[in-house]
Amino acid sequence: MVHISATMFLTLDGVMEAPHLWHPAYVSDESLAVLAGQLAGATAMLLGRRTYEEFAGYWPHQPDDVPLAGATNGIRKYVLSRTLGNPGWGDTTVLGEGVRAAVRTLAEREERVLVAGSARLVRELLERGLLGELQITLDPLVAGRGRRLFADGAAPVRLELTGSRRLPHGVAHLVYRPAGMAGGHP
Repeated sequence: MVHISATMFLTLDGVMEAPHLWHPAYVSDESLAVLAGQLAGATAMLLGRRTYEEFAGYWPHQPDDVPLAGATNGIRKYVLSRTLGNPGWGDTTVLGEGVRAAVRTLAEREERVLVAGSARLVRELLERGLLGELQITLDPLVAGRGRRLFADGAAPVRLELTGSRRLPHGVAHLVYRPAGMAGGHP
């Protein structure tokens, strides 16, 4: 079975929307090395349509000497979307059949898949028991507003902390493994 790991930047209040506005202040050589390791360990990347469009508007225009550009541009990409036509960015395949069918397709083609951002996709993978690992880079910032990873109404899911690392600028890198659906509210 394919191993699916998700990675994202979050603020202390759970906001993940528009990290380009707040995350750069917390980037360090160590945090870049963590991301580079995640990319190097993956055989492909799975993205939701919105995240794909953001990435496709940025990464292909970056020279390879920009940190993570070569790896991001070079990895096989899959986009879960019913509306995206021709993706037009490198080695990209559109998967339009829904999450379960997409995971079956990935299981036939890939070993280790990295989901970047893509909050709705991550929540659905978690709720369906299809996510193997959730990696969060937690920035010491309260955004106050913005789309959160787990909004009101999200299904309760238990997570087990399997790793943590303190990074410069007060950033914490947290690694969780799903431990099943929570019965009722935690």
